[in-house]
Amino acid sequence: MAGGWRPIHDNHAIDVMAAVVRFAQPVPDLVLKRALNATEETAFAAGLKSRHSTRGLEFSVSAGGIQAASREDGVRGLMFNATFDDDPSNTLRGTRLAEQIQLDIGQLIYRTWRYVSWTWQLQRMQSLMRPALDVLSGIVSISQTRLEYLDRFMFEGDLAAADVKSLLKFDSEHIAKHVFDATDLWHSYTGAFVPGAVKRLEVVNLDALDLPGIEDSESTRWVHMTTAYEDRYNPLAEIPVDQVFKSFDGMHFDLKQLLGSLITDAMAKRIYLKD
Repeated sequence: MAGGWRPIHDNHAIDVMAAVVRFAQPVPDLVLKRALNATEETAFAAGLKSRHSTRGLEFSVSAGGIQAASREDGVRGLMFNATFDDDPSNTLRGTRLAEQIQLDIGQLIYRTWRYVSWTWQLQRMQSLMRPALDVLSGIVSISQTRLEYLDRFMFEGDLAAADVKSLLKFDSEHIAKHVFDATDLWHSYTGAFVPGAVKRLEVVNLDALDLPGIEDSESTRWVHMTTAYEDRYNPLAEIPVDQVFKSFDGMHFDLKQLLGSLITDAMAKRIYLKD
């Protein structure tokens, strides 16, 4: 289809997916070391061989104000990356990140910029995240799990013709109505807790952006859609490791429905969200 809105990929619009597990208490140093060792072994075996350390911040309050200083008494966390240049079929992507696993004293995060399919990604997440969670189970509590997507759509053609009515649903309760009349850039953010057995936060952030064109210096209009569900737990509750991934699985299904409530039926079919 020449011109008009199109997703960033041929068969889907996902640029980044992130799965987050946050802890109710800081992970003790000795336990963190064991969890980092388990994560490193798994990450290296899976091809995430670029390792970087992260350090925590401590804050001190004095007459001069609040000052932050990096802790030097040891690594507070590690992240392991794979890049697109690790894959010969993606040489045009340069050194852009393809996949990442991060563990520190407060959270465990999996990110991918190389989304395949949910079945594959869920298995991948389990293989990379579970070693750390198994070490931490029974020692620190889980306070939150969150699944987040960034979907990106670009407009091919004159910016003056970039009408979002052919991309977004006018009757969506999650989209501010002023964006449908906007001729310039805009934002539409909404968030609320939704009914359910678990306290769940629903997030929908939409941004219209003008970014440099892919093949020339002219600007291209983009719409970025960040959607997320975040489950919040009683910090005294024991959340089994299996439940973490069941939570992600349920969030994925609900996020598909949420994205379908934001975009037109035609675009939903184009990215195989429907039919």
